[in-house]
Amino acid sequence: MTCPTAQERLEEGERLFLLGNLANAQEIFESIVNEDESSKEAYNNLGVIAYRHRELEKAFRYFIKALRIDPRYEDAVENLCRLKGEIKEDQRTATPFKLHYSPGIAHHGEKMRKMLKLDHYVPAIHINDPVWFFGLYFDQDYLQLLAHGGKKILNWRGSDALRLKSNSWRVQIVKNLQGALHVCQSHRQQEVLAGLGLSSIVRPMINETISDISLTPFPGDRTRILVFWKRGIDDFIRADLFFEVALRSPGVEFHIVGDEYPLRFAGAGKENLIYHGFLSEKDLDRLMDQCKGTLRPWISDGTPNIQTKMLLKGRYAAHGCRFEKVALCSNADEYVAWIEWLKGVEVPNLEAREWWMNHLNNFDFLDPGFDAAKQGEGEKG
Repeated sequence: MTCPTAQERLEEGERLFLLGNLANAQEIFESIVNEDESSKEAYNNLGVIAYRHRELEKAFRYFIKALRIDPRYEDAVENLCRLKGEIKEDQRTATPFKLHYSPGIAHHGEKMRKMLKLDHYVPAIHINDPVWFFGLYFDQDYLQLLAHGGKKILNWRGSDALRLKSNSWRVQIVKNLQGALHVCQSHRQQEVLAGLGLSSIVRPMINETISDISLTPFPGDRTRILVFWKRGIDDFIRADLFFEVALRSPGVEFHIVGDEYPLRFAGAGKENLIYHGFLSEKDLDRLMDQCKGTLRPWISDGTPNIQTKMLLKGRYAAHGCRFEKVALCSNADEYVAWIEWLKGVEVPNLEAREWWMNHLNNFDFLDPGFDAAKQGEGEKG
């Protein structure tokens, strides 16, 4: 006996739904999307079931998933329009902007959307609404940008700005936009955009709410440096450079957090490397307080949460890209020199703390009345 096809299971689920057997219908639809995430019909049906249970936020997410597969899927568009009229006012966005985030940074985009209580951008519905395009990494991002008819904010997150200048097709799309506001994470990205004839404002941000972080006593007993790591992306982490820097700084402890095989930090010449893996928020905060600074031997220049929190704590940082109040180090000699300088530092980095307190997560550009022309020289860094 052959197993039923996905289409046959979909039809069986819909039959059960019409009979009022929502539990079994839901089980079938969930099994379909678990095996095939491209089934817009199953996602839409799950949204309808969630709606029947008055789980409006869950229904909203299912309809959005269906529309991400097919933005012109009429059943999901109709269901979403009906649903949006019933979502409570306090669950709606505080600004008129909808949010499109690139699939390349979906995790960050969804956290940002929830933090700011923004609505998803659905082209079939919001084609003329103001839209914040959060990250532009793939052709589909640019195609949506090209098709959109309303006010646009283009938020350049990191390597997307660097990749833009090497793709003439994308450059042409962006340069032909009328009245778009460009927002970037750092002055380096601002310089890249300026080289293409695009003016922009700098608004560094991370996808979580940062409350006032108190200054803690500056460590004076020994020099400890915090390093954030991600396994499997050596194209972005200059591992060989980091290990050379650590080898040439034997009197310094390098505390590494993140995802990696522990054995990578073990062996001869690596006695000053302490690998912690992933830490709880409380333990990570405690470790930050014990460190004088952080270095990030990455090629890209995004805004990592750890580096940002260290600066807010009045610590020091070194990076391979030009970044606000962060030492620029492009090779091992420069990193080693920075570490030697850091050994003699006995006071917190108040200048960096003040700058980041004033600039981080400043979403003033989402205000409908925001005027980029009035930003003045403050945008020059």
